[in-house]
Amino acid sequence: MLRQGRGWWATTNIVVVLSILLLSVAVGASPTGVAADQSATTVRAATGPGDACPADTSFLLTIPTPFGRLYPNRQVIAGVGRDRLDAIFYAGYDNVAITYVIVTAGPTGDAQFDFRPRGVRRGVVHSADQQPITRLTFCTVASTVQTCVPAPLGTATDFNLFILGDLTQQNSDVEGRLAVGGRATIANYSAGAALPVTSPAQDVLVVGGALTFNQGVVAGNAVSGGAATLTNATFDADGRYRQGNLLDFATAASDLRTISTAYAGLPTNGTTRVEYGQVILTGSDPTLDVFAVSGADLSAANSMDIQVPAGATVLVNVAGTDVHIQNAGFALDGVGPSHVLYNFSQAAALRLENVGVQGSILAPSAAIAFANGVVAGTLVGASLTGPGQANRAPFTGCLLQT
Repeated sequence: MLRQGRGWWATTNIVVVLSILLLSVAVGASPTGVAADQSATTVRAATGPGDACPADTSFLLTIPTPFGRLYPNRQVIAGVGRDRLDAIFYAGYDNVAITYVIVTAGPTGDAQFDFRPRGVRRGVVHSADQQPITRLTFCTVASTVQTCVPAPLGTATDFNLFILGDLTQQNSDVEGRLAVGGRATIANYSAGAALPVTSPAQDVLVVGGALTFNQGVVAGNAVSGGAATLTNATFDADGRYRQGNLLDFATAASDLRTISTAYAGLPTNGTTRVEYGQVILTGSDPTLDVFAVSGADLSAANSMDIQVPAGATVLVNVAGTDVHIQNAGFALDGVGPSHVLYNFSQAAALRLENVGVQGSILAPSAAIAFANGVVAGTLVGASLTGPGQANRAPFTGCLLQT
């Protein structure tokens, strides 16, 4: 009976059913339910539950007109027109979207519904049978409640740079924590400079294999499963070196590939355009905007521009086994790098050259050649060579799970 609309109110964390009750003052008159197709302004008669929530929903709140509020995380202000035949509501939701609308009307079973998505969210229902409107009833659909994935990058969530195999870098730095599953060979290097000082010192450099460190600073502890060769290595923040195996990198590799594949399967709801060498991503979902981008288009691009609602999470699924991003800038509108994830689920090779990537990169099967540039976010790969820099901007976006 309910049909999902296609406006800005697409499903987010909680689906809300708005039931507006237009009660007849005529003795013996029984209300008739009306279901709304939200792409239209007219709702027509259909069987309905009267003033009760539908069977597949649960009751949330009833507020009387002309005034009422629902808060703290969401707000509704309801009122009536001068003739008390119009219900007017202003809805400002943080975690709730209006996806279904049911109007229960008087004997004629007909009403008008007008929703204005721009600016303040304003809804109006007119009583076609000239009966006064007395209250608004809200219902939630529990089966569609969605929460965020708690560790969206698995074991790599707490790291700035997470390499499953070998890493070779010199004349570079990683502002956060660094994990290397294989052998780490680094020189003239800094790790953890942007991390808060803790007591005791945290494990900033974690290596599964052998560690060769020639000249540099670690703002905390360094740990390796294999032998370590340390030359002019300084440990700040009361850090030190010790030998040990802290992470199961084989399990982490399997988990990260599974996560990457799962994210690649999420339905796309954003628009991708390629114009004059620019990849333009435009989304309208206030919670999660998912885009699909060709690796060939990204390799040929000189910039990427992302435009989404403020505070949304952005997932960019990039197809292709060999992607080369070079001489490219990234511009974000409405979102910061901590809410952007580029997922290279198919990539066996990823080359980064003279780039300023805004957001995290998930490429668990890719050999990454990072010639120069900066990634502001977490960088996950199968191996890494080159002096490219990783700045600390942990991914804190909300990737939904049902």
